Amino acid sequence: MKSKNAIIIVKRKKNNKVETSFRNINFLNKDSTVILRIRLTQLIVIQNTILEIDLKGITFIDNSVIDTLNLVSRLGKRYNSRVILTNVGEKLLELIRLVKEHSVLDIREIKAETKTMKAA
Repeated sequence: MKSKNAIIIVKRKKNNKVETSFRNINFLNKDSTVILRIRLTQLIVIQNTILEIDLKGITFIDNSVIDTLNLVSRLGKRYNSRVILTNVGEKLLELIRLVKEHSVLDIREIKAETKTMKAA
């Protein structure tokens, strides 16, 4: 696994659109939940924001992160804002479905994970 030092990259776009992504990490767990919750909350409480969270390269999230995404999504509704998860891999989507959050979270751009084949 990659470094625990998750760096959240924030790019502000036109029309109240904000894109976030992660660098130097491929999993999100309770160790990254506090900073993730603080940073995403700061972004979503701006009126009419579209917050896109790019999960490219993230292969695992634990329940604390799912709770954080759910909280930020619900908080956004108060401010007429939206949270959209993008570049969600198949394994991560399967995990989100397993905990029955796929109907709550707005998931777009599901990326198929490439499978490597060993030479015979």
